[in-house]
Amino acid sequence: MKKLLAIFMALLLLASSMFVMTSCNDNGDEGGSENGGNGGSEDGGNGETDTTVEYKVVVKDQNGAAVAGASIMVLKSSGGSNVPVSTTPTLTDASGEAKFSLDEGTYTAMIMGGDSYEVEGSNMKAFNTSRVAEFTVKTEEEKETLTYTIKVVDQDGNAVAGVRVQACTDACTPFKNATDENGETSEALEVKEAAYKAQLTALPEGYTEQLDEDGDPTTLTKYAFDADRTVTIVLVKN
Repeated sequence: MKKLLAIFMALLLLASSMFVMTSCNDNGDEGGSENGGNGGSEDGGNGETDTTVEYKVVVKDQNGAAVAGASIMVLKSSGGSNVPVSTTPTLTDASGEAKFSLDEGTYTAMIMGGDSYEVEGSNMKAFNTSRVAEFTVKTEEEKETLTYTIKVVDQDGNAVAGVRVQACTDACTPFKNATDENGETSEALEVKEAAYKAQLTALPEGYTEQLDEDGDPTTLTKYAFDADRTVTIVLVKN
C-alpha cells in the first residue's frame, strides 16, 4: 500500500512539473511574438523617407554658353503669393546650373541682375514638367583692343612729363595716365574701323603748339599714329 502511494505521489509531482514548464513556454512565445511584432511594426512606422526632388535652373548667355555666378532665388506659391524658399540667393556653377532639393510643389525661379550680365525678358519663370527653368542673359562680349602710345617732347627732344592726352575718332578717349618721365603714355583702345588720332587734352603750362591741320590756333592739333600705333607730339617750350 505504501509502495502504491509513493508511485502515485511521484506521478502527481511529474504532472505538476510538466504543467509549469508548458505555462512558461506559452508566455515566452506570446511575449516574443508581441514584442518582436510590435517592435518591427513600430520601427518600420517611425523610419523617415526622403520625399524631396531636384529642381534645376539653367542660365546661358546670348551665344548659348553657360553663365556662372548668376544669382537665383526660388519662390513657392502659397496662399496666392510667392514665398522665397531661402533668404539668400544660390549662384549658378561653372555649368550655368543651380540645383535645389525641394518637396514637390508649385515653384517659380527668379534670376537677379548682375554686373557681368543683363537679364533678357522676364526675370521670373515657372519650372517645366521636368522641374527645370531656363534663363537667357546678355553678357558684354570681350572687345578686341590694341595698345596705342603717345610721346610728348619739346623742340630739343627732351621728354615732357605730366601731359594729359587722348585718342580720337568720332569721339575722344582720354588716356588714364599722363605722360611719364620719358614723356610717354599708353592705352589699350577698342579696335575700330576709323583711325585714331592723338591729341592733347590741354596745353601744359609754358609750352605752345603748332597750328592744327585747319590752321586754327584756337583748337589743339590731332596727330596721326604710325603703323606701330605710336605718335610723337613736339611742343615748343617758351
